[in-house]
Amino acid sequence: MAHVASENQMGASHGLLSLSRQGGNHLQRISQRRNGGCIEAMVTILNYRKSLRCQLVQH
Repeated sequence: MAHVASENQMGASHGLLSLSRQGGNHLQRISQRRNGGCIEAMVTILNYRKSLRCQLVQH
C-alpha cells in the first residue's frame, strides 16, 4: 500500500513539474498582465513587515 501511494505521489509531483515547466512562463505573463500591482503589493507588504520588526526591535 505504502509503495503504491509513494509511486502515485511521485507521478503527481512529476506531472506538476512538467505542467509548471510548460505553463510557467505563460502563467507569469498572464498574471503580470492581469494584476501588475500584485507583485508590488507583496513587496510593499514584506517591506512593511521589515519596518515593523525594526520598530519593535528599537522599542
